[in-house]
Amino acid sequence: MRTFVVLLAACAAATAQSGANRIAVFQDDLPGLDPSAMQAAVRVLERASLAYTPIHLAELSSPEAFNAARFDTLILNHSDHLAASARENLLDYLKAGGDLVLLGGSGFVHRQSMPLPAFSRYEPYALDGIEAVDTVAGQDVVSSVEARGHYAGWSAVGFTRRAAKFIPLLAAKDRYGRTRGWACGLLTHYAEYPGSNWLLFGIDTPAFYSSDAFARSLTAALGRMRGEDLWKAAQAEHQKAMATRIRLTTPAPAGFVHASSDGKRLLTPDGKLLFLTGVNYHRGLDQGEWSQGTFDDTVFEDDFRKAHEAGINFMRLGPAARFYDSPEIVRECARKYGIYLIIILNWGTRRDFVANAERVAQMYADEPMVLGYDLQNEPAPEALAGLSFDGNPSPALAFQKDKPPAEALAAFRALWPKAWERDLRGSASTFPGFFEKPTSAEYAGYRDAMDQTLSQWIARHIEAIRKYDTHHLISVGYNTILAVLPANRQLDFLTHHVYESPFSYESVMINLTTMDRLAHLWPDKPFTLGEFGYTNGLVTNDGRYLDFHTSAVGEMAHYLYALAKGYSGVTKWVLTDWHWDIIGKAGDRGRATQIYEAYFGMYYYDGHAPGLERAKPIVPAVRFLRDYVDGGGQGGEIQIVRAPNAIGAGYVYRAPNALFVGDGHYRSAGLEFTAEHPANVMLSWKGSELRAMSTADAEIAIDPKTFLPGVPPETLGVSGHCGQWKLQGGRIVITALEGESLTIAARR
Repeated sequence: MRTFVVLLAACAAATAQSGANRIAVFQDDLPGLDPSAMQAAVRVLERASLAYTPIHLAELSSPEAFNAARFDTLILNHSDHLAASARENLLDYLKAGGDLVLLGGSGFVHRQSMPLPAFSRYEPYALDGIEAVDTVAGQDVVSSVEARGHYAGWSAVGFTRRAAKFIPLLAAKDRYGRTRGWACGLLTHYAEYPGSNWLLFGIDTPAFYSSDAFARSLTAALGRMRGEDLWKAAQAEHQKAMATRIRLTTPAPAGFVHASSDGKRLLTPDGKLLFLTGVNYHRGLDQGEWSQGTFDDTVFEDDFRKAHEAGINFMRLGPAARFYDSPEIVRECARKYGIYLIIILNWGTRRDFVANAERVAQMYADEPMVLGYDLQNEPAPEALAGLSFDGNPSPALAFQKDKPPAEALAAFRALWPKAWERDLRGSASTFPGFFEKPTSAEYAGYRDAMDQTLSQWIARHIEAIRKYDTHHLISVGYNTILAVLPANRQLDFLTHHVYESPFSYESVMINLTTMDRLAHLWPDKPFTLGEFGYTNGLVTNDGRYLDFHTSAVGEMAHYLYALAKGYSGVTKWVLTDWHWDIIGKAGDRGRATQIYEAYFGMYYYDGHAPGLERAKPIVPAVRFLRDYVDGGGQGGEIQIVRAPNAIGAGYVYRAPNALFVGDGHYRSAGLEFTAEHPANVMLSWKGSELRAMSTADAEIAIDPKTFLPGVPPETLGVSGHCGQWKLQGGRIVITALEGESLTIAARR
């Protein structure tokens, strides 16, 4: 099999204007893909009367034979078997501003492919069941084109990384007209590869490359890529965004969130129960590590927009230099989008924690949208033990009187886990053995000394904060058994982090029941989960990554468990997936992979404006839940059930005006469904109206008499986007589409 790689300059019109004929064709015997896409590209060039010069692998590997001074554009249909010298020379070519066309996405997602910031093997980028390709609105690179057929491949997504702009050109749509990804996109670089434009085609079905849509898209895009207008416009857009500053203009609401008189629940300023559908914020979809020079106010605000649209009413926000210098951006976004905040004072244990607490308290003392302060994210026992107070060793070290500080700390590290071994039962954040047997007295002295250390650390934080702020609640974001120590009586509410991997029904229950253990220990304080989540970067028992739909069922079980038990809410980690650099360049950081950490988000990167995001199934589920709670829904009962999915668990939640089910199949008197994937099927009703939503495509049958008694079924209709619906045997049968909210009410 001969694989053609074509290097070309531009379409005929652009070549005539520039006076240069800069086209080359790479021909060599390389194992790889079906060459039909490349052959189709050659035919397009020939029809446009664009000449080309053949070169071979040796020339592609040679900086003298192949470089950006000689050739303008490289068309490539895979990179798996390019020699190291060819790969290195190709990168030099791109960094010098050479353009690139990649055909057939599957040629760039193999493990041996070049690690370019384009294409990915991540679950949502797989294209299947595509029946139409047509032009994306709002761009001026490709005019109206359309192709009909049955296509597959990988979404033609390019990763911006604050170095480029991605422009979707052709949408890949399913039979319901839903965009499932990009058949074609353009990544125009203004940094790292400045001046280099990459045209990406993700479809690998040969018939697509014989279509008029491909030919017209290729020639139109090549013509635009020859100039400098694309990347320069992208650069100017980026510079404008970086110069934008968000100002505090939205008026502050009245009052502060507070605890109920019995101390058990959080209340809104007007005294209503407050249930938190929360999320943690870490970084934007195209944001690496924060620094003052890279923080983008517009991205930060847009992430609040994402959170609001997902039904989030509470965000846990960590410290960043931009927030210290300009806290008004935090206040403005919280007010504008109606999202309460808890401000994390420290990511790590710092010795100047008193001064830092005073500084942050002065920043937010009068801000009603701040619910409270989290003194530290996941304080490590040994880090707290290593602190000194008024020049003296902590009680945890002073307890070991015969040892110098360094030896005492080493001994503490060794003995602390043993002091709780029976309680932890191998799970440091969930301690499933707690309460099963009395705590061993053998290490009581160590536990008491650590409690005294924690007590001093908390008390000094509280004293520092209360000098300036008497309104906001105070907690600590624990992820260890420190959460059970008596020192925590000083806190206004309890929050904890749980990350038991969901390999089975039992492991899901260990996560969920951690709420019960801590709420039982602290019955007179509001309780929340400050972090939880099921990453789509987890390899499950079947050897595959945890899919979006199953993780959404498991995560919704946490929100509903807290609601049913009367707890104050849960806060998912995290709003958005991490961006390509953190995954693609993990090796540069000395790590084999960052996939597990990278894929906890409610949203994943899709590259399109305004916010680069596409929602995972958990987003419509939380949004539906938020609407239900805001409409007066509280309490209820939940049953966690065994289910034939990757985590082994599902749920049934029942309340007077709601039935929520997390499973792939379900049958009861009023509801029956079969879903293509594990789904959250959610019903809520009030008066003569019922709302329904499924987080996966599903066939749903609803008996209206169960939920809307007294309303004749024949008078009802379904509004909203669905595949179809019909009245059959007194039941309403709906082909529900993923994430689409439907209303069943009297027809007008």
